[in-house]
Amino acid sequence: MSQTALRRILGGLLAACLPVALGLVSCTPEERHRALTFFFDGVPPLHPEADSVKLVPESKRAAPVTPGPARPTPSVVAGYEHKPGLDRTQCGACHNVNRSYRLLKPIGELCSSCHEREMREFPRMHGPVALGDCAACHEAHRSRYKHLVKAPAPTLCFRCHEQTPEGAKPPACPRASDDVNCLKCHDAHGSADPAFLTRRAAAQRQGALPSPPGGAP
Repeated sequence: MSQTALRRILGGLLAACLPVALGLVSCTPEERHRALTFFFDGVPPLHPEADSVKLVPESKRAAPVTPGPARPTPSVVAGYEHKPGLDRTQCGACHNVNRSYRLLKPIGELCSSCHEREMREFPRMHGPVALGDCAACHEAHRSRYKHLVKAPAPTLCFRCHEQTPEGAKPPACPRASDDVNCLKCHDAHGSADPAFLTRRAAAQRQGALPSPPGGAP
């Protein structure tokens, strides 16, 4: 019989009396672990995590991670939301809810189903309105700007129109600067005036009303 087998047999016979004989019942966990490892093979380490750290050289141990400051909660940008979007059950008014939420109709037809008056209000309609390209200026769901526009005037207007009064075609706009809000004189959807002037601006241009300071019509 090999020494290893004899050692295991003796260890099994003494296992019942060793705790009492050696005082393992009342000793500390460290003393109990030392006694068990003396008589038996394969005893698991008392502190596996601590023992695994000891195996890694100190020079290669990762530095402790210091928690950084808590990230601030992002602020919600106040804005405006399209009325059908406020009620999540109305998505089917514009989208096919059974087929990847595709639009039921071209966007111009969808908009006219609720905004027909705005799309046919004037004898002369602004190009995007006449073509039903409402998305050229408006967001369909939400925007940070009133009337769901994609940007405030004059930034939105300058995406299609010349910025400088000298380059405006036709005719040159007599506004004082490019910072003047175009909507003070023009209607974004249409007008009876060829330049889409509002009624008040058209009357001022014709001299029926005094022009405001700054050179605007």
